[in-house]
Amino acid sequence: MEFEIPQNDEEKEVGYGGSMSFDIGEDAFDISASELKKKCSSVLNQVAATPFLLYDVPSNYGWLFLSARNGMLSESVSKIAKTLSTSDYSNLTSETTRKYRSVIKMVAYLLQTVDVTSLVVRGVYDLLKVPIDAIFSSTDFFFLECLRKVAQNGMKQTDNKTVNTIFLKLTALNHVDAIVTNVLQNLSEDSDISSIDIILKDNDTVVQKLLRQIAVVDLTNGKLQKNIATVLPKLPNLVPESVNKLPSLLHALLDQQEHVLRNGVIECYGVILLTSPNDKLFDCLFDRFYDVNSFVRIKVLQTWGSLVEHRAVPLDRFNNIVEKVVERLNDKSTPVRKNAISLLESMLEFNPYSVILRRDMFESKLQETAEMLKNTTDKMSEDSDDDNDVEDKELNVPTEKIIQLFEGTGFQHIADTELLETKKQEVLKNFVEWVKNSIEFIDSFDNAISIVENILESTTVLDLKEAIKFFGTICQHKIAKGATAMKKTLELLFSKEVDVQNVIVDSVVKSLCDESPQSKINNLLLMANGSNIGEDLCMKKLTGLLINKKVIAANEVDYLLAYMAGKLPGGADLEAITAMTLLSYIASNKPKMITEKIPLITSICFVKNCTANYVYHGALILKALYESEEDIPKLAMNDPIVKELVDVLDAKYPTNTWVPVMHTVLDLLYKAVENPNEAAREIVRHKLRDVQERNGLNEIVRLIGTVGGVARKQGEMYDAMKEGVVEEVEKKKGKKGKKINDVCESKMNEVVGEVLEDGLLGEFVKITDAYVTDIIAQRYSEDIYLTMRVVVINTMCSFMMVSQSYCEKQLQTLFTVLENIKDDVIRSNIVYYIGDYSCRYPNLLEGWVGYLYGRLKDESALVRRSAVVVLSELIFHDIIKVKGNLYLMGLALVDEEERVRDLAHTFFHEYSSKTNAIYNVLPDLISSLGKEDIERKQFEYIIKFIFSFIAKDKQHEQLMAKLLQRFTLNEQTPKQWGCTAYCLSLLNYNEKSLKKLIESAKMFGNKLHVKEVKEAFMNMCNRLRKFVKPEMKPLVEEFEKIVVREGGNEKEDEEELERERNETDQSKMEEDSE
Repeated sequence: MEFEIPQNDEEKEVGYGGSMSFDIGEDAFDISASELKKKCSSVLNQVAATPFLLYDVPSNYGWLFLSARNGMLSESVSKIAKTLSTSDYSNLTSETTRKYRSVIKMVAYLLQTVDVTSLVVRGVYDLLKVPIDAIFSSTDFFFLECLRKVAQNGMKQTDNKTVNTIFLKLTALNHVDAIVTNVLQNLSEDSDISSIDIILKDNDTVVQKLLRQIAVVDLTNGKLQKNIATVLPKLPNLVPESVNKLPSLLHALLDQQEHVLRNGVIECYGVILLTSPNDKLFDCLFDRFYDVNSFVRIKVLQTWGSLVEHRAVPLDRFNNIVEKVVERLNDKSTPVRKNAISLLESMLEFNPYSVILRRDMFESKLQETAEMLKNTTDKMSEDSDDDNDVEDKELNVPTEKIIQLFEGTGFQHIADTELLETKKQEVLKNFVEWVKNSIEFIDSFDNAISIVENILESTTVLDLKEAIKFFGTICQHKIAKGATAMKKTLELLFSKEVDVQNVIVDSVVKSLCDESPQSKINNLLLMANGSNIGEDLCMKKLTGLLINKKVIAANEVDYLLAYMAGKLPGGADLEAITAMTLLSYIASNKPKMITEKIPLITSICFVKNCTANYVYHGALILKALYESEEDIPKLAMNDPIVKELVDVLDAKYPTNTWVPVMHTVLDLLYKAVENPNEAAREIVRHKLRDVQERNGLNEIVRLIGTVGGVARKQGEMYDAMKEGVVEEVEKKKGKKGKKINDVCESKMNEVVGEVLEDGLLGEFVKITDAYVTDIIAQRYSEDIYLTMRVVVINTMCSFMMVSQSYCEKQLQTLFTVLENIKDDVIRSNIVYYIGDYSCRYPNLLEGWVGYLYGRLKDESALVRRSAVVVLSELIFHDIIKVKGNLYLMGLALVDEEERVRDLAHTFFHEYSSKTNAIYNVLPDLISSLGKEDIERKQFEYIIKFIFSFIAKDKQHEQLMAKLLQRFTLNEQTPKQWGCTAYCLSLLNYNEKSLKKLIESAKMFGNKLHVKEVKEAFMNMCNRLRKFVKPEMKPLVEEFEKIVVREGGNEKEDEEELERERNETDQSKMEEDSE
């Protein structure tokens, strides 16, 4: 039997290796397994002691080879390698060299044939201890490859250090190409590439060769790209000695089209910069903020985030990064914006300037430092005539004072105290520069806040959550605009997304409430100060959620009461009023927290000479309490609180202040008193007595205002009774239900009679009507009578609420006032009253609805806003019809007042939820808008927004047919043709509808000479070219030709179309690459 020991050409020439004959007998192949195993064990013991026996006695190798072929050779073969590693190689002859070479190659082959264990890998390790260079005259690929394969396969069975040492020795023996080839193969095929880290660790030669190969190989394999990108960031830690060489080797990969590879390079650069600052790498990361691929921009932001968190960003680059990141807030990609916000949060948390970033604090320090430098320099100048001497002299300022100036800033941690002793002027100048950088940093975040506020309008939950967290972080660092921005997020508490609500509450808790009870209350007071009506609702909702999370508890209530009583230092009237507002929110959400405090509240708010604000807000607290807690016993007429409330309205407040106080007190009385009518009667008697005693206009106004307020409350009682009747009738159907209904109606009419027609307030109708007549005649038109006009009109409207006959009689008067009175607050109030009348007396108001729609064109934004609110509610509840008037709501979409626009947008979103609602009114809306005197851009915005609610293909086809018919109407003007063409350009077209449009060219062909018509159709062609299916392209081209031919200037239009086609193709290529 012969066995070929692998040899290279050089070995053949020198005459070693090659074929060796060994005779193990013909019966060896028939030997039993046990006997073969025994024989093999015996040979191994001999050879392990004397490795040359493999060469000198060829049959020994024959038995081991046969055993290996039968799968019986054990890991004990590694003992031979152990012996070889400890042999003496000092006196090698050519004969012993040949023997060692052959024996080593035999052992390497045998190690490759057995199951790999840690002992086998150890055998490879031992073989590589042999002085290979002395034994092998040149690189032996077969031998080294055997060892590499064993080491590669045994990675999981052996410690990493041993395997890594094997590969380092193989690299030293110039087996680099095979290692790199194998690594690339693994990167292309394996999902688990952890073994590659072991091969590359500290192996600078292999890493450099690998990177050069990556730069030239085909990288279209997706798995290869992903695995390379995974390995690249590990290289700085795997080969720390080569960190400075990596950038030049990796830079070529930044030009690769595959974004995954660019990401890997960027992440690698980030790891390098953690330990080795490099201006060129910083510049490269700056440039990649503008990479065309959003995934790369995300990776850049994440890399900068890591550098910021490890404080590896140089101070002179910190503000520049903020500016770049703020730009990314406007990125078109949602994940990019998310990561930009996250990076800004990290830059706030790890900023080098201060934990508290109040601009006024830094400006104060800047001014103080500048004055310190100026005063000291001036004094030194007086003592010396030479300016150079002044610069050389040190400032005569105590070191402790300068250190005190640094407190509260990050400069105290970087200031050189030793230099401060000798170079105070230099340190202070550095501090001035540092403070300027701090202010610049704060200003950048002010810009960021403005941009992120716009993100709050996004419909993407991810955007909303990140924006809210950002504002929470801003508040933590006390940036001035943060509290205002956080306040804006509270609108989202009414979002249907529970996650958004939770993020808001968590952010508020983290930024404002994660402190002592007093600090917590101070922060909430700051947030609640200056709130409008909408913000008050948001604060009320937030208060309830904070109570649920136990953020507001008994201690916080006590601090609010202390502010209310003025017992806390620094607590002014504004804080007291805001504290009472918060207490009213707590009373609404958790009344039991306030119930025991009623005596304290009344003793503060309803005493003699108490200010109107205290009375007003105290009444609000108790009203909220009685509305929310049914178990609180009602107050009797003889209760001291009732007497205090009645008497407090005798206070000599200004009339414009007294009126809202009176209404709030009445609200409380009708909630808290057993017999509210009696309390109201008492207040009316007091006001009547004042008129009889003084008979001044103020007294008359207060009397009229009081009776109007009582009428309003009686109307609310009527509504409550009516709701009860409806519920009762629904429970008991038939004759019994009808009987109940008749009895209740009779009772309600008695209430109305008591109120107006022959009761308590009936005698005041004539005096109110007389003053209304005077107001219409402009007898009280001066500004000083504004409150009087408001009170009189409101009282008339309140009377109309409780008497249908009086309402019918006064409707003409009411709409006369609405059309002619100059006070926008009165017109606004009337709009709301008309909404109430439409619900209460729908038949009476049916002919007056047009006047209500007319208020959408009112010169006052307040009135227009009220009109949108009222009309929205009436339309949603199907109380009034929209046909013929909805275009006025469309005009509100482009109103100059932002709030009106927002309400109009909300209306159309809600109205579109009704089946076919928008589609049914759209033709009439388009026709009416076309006649309005509005800018073309405004018309296009309105129509484009409303068309966004038309989703069905069938509706688009039907609209096309209706719009085309408009071109045939004689009364249509060129302006209206342009409007119609623009509407047609917004429709979605399929093959059928586009053919229909082409067939109908005779309807609009003779209108294409009108610039607006032609432009609309040309724009439609551009849009269709971008998004149309390939099979529809011939139809699009045919339609283009019609537009060009019928529109004139055919040559110029053809050139324009060709240019636009090229631009479209280019944009498609860019989108595909993206």
